Amino acid sequence: MLALAAASVVLVPRFVDWVHRPKQGAGTLTTVNEAMAIAEALGDRPNDDQLIRVIRDRDFSGRKLAIEFLGEGGYGDALPVLETIARDTTEADRFRVAALESVFRIAAHRGRTLAHEFESDRVLGPTAREILAGGEAISQRPSRLKPLMKYVP
Repeated sequence: MLALAAASVVLVPRFVDWVHRPKQGAGTLTTVNEAMAIAEALGDRPNDDQLIRVIRDRDFSGRKLAIEFLGEGGYGDALPVLETIARDTTEADRFRVAALESVFRIAAHRGRTLAHEFESDRVLGPTAREILAGGEAISQRPSRLKPLMKYVP
């Protein structure tokens, strides 16, 4: 995962490139639409800070995919924002769950610490218990971003 974060100068522009070639295996139309929204938000000179910035925008249509992307890419700089999203009960459930999973994927120990807070939570409880049980179900879950990851050096 650290290699992905170190390759971020290459990774985010390749994400934008991947978005513009959805027939390369982007998956569902929802994924393609979210990816297009992310590419548009990042503009001509995309970078990690912009991607972290867009996940703060609650109205951003590609937000869940961007959260997943940061988690799968191992972006440690995104941890504080992701932890905030997971803890924020005013956030939509899908974003909170995605953020918790992303924290675990970036830093398993921080993900487990965060998961302890949500063991009995109605929304995050199932994901928290998966993480506390070792996180295999999360690690083995099919990725919507797998087609993109093949572009990482």
